[in-house]
Amino acid sequence: HQMGTYLSPIQTLWYRAPEAMTDDKYTEKVDIWSAGCIFLELTRGSVAFRGRNDAHQRELVQNAMKNYAQLPLRTDPCMDFARSMLCTQQKRHTSAELCRHPFLRQKKVIR
Repeated sequence: HQMGTYLSPIQTLWYRAPEAMTDDKYTEKVDIWSAGCIFLELTRGSVAFRGRNDAHQRELVQNAMKNYAQLPLRTDPCMDFARSMLCTQQKRHTSAELCRHPFLRQKKVIR
């Protein structure tokens, strides 16, 4: 996979990966971050990181990455699934790894 350089907004602000908000190199894992944001939105019923602008979005994301206790989810496997998507690019799971995650392997995912 090729690594890109952030030159212009590549994702919707509320779903933008941290590395896409800086001058860091990014990979396809920016899409995993976006999926994590959507996952939180589906489980919480509201946008997880509702930044007013780029700077505010960076602040919200950085704070959440420092303290996952701010992400109120319903179950431990659910929280771990979110963490595996909403973390640093180096630690972020691939789509193949996510498909093997215990949260998705449960018999009954939706309660």
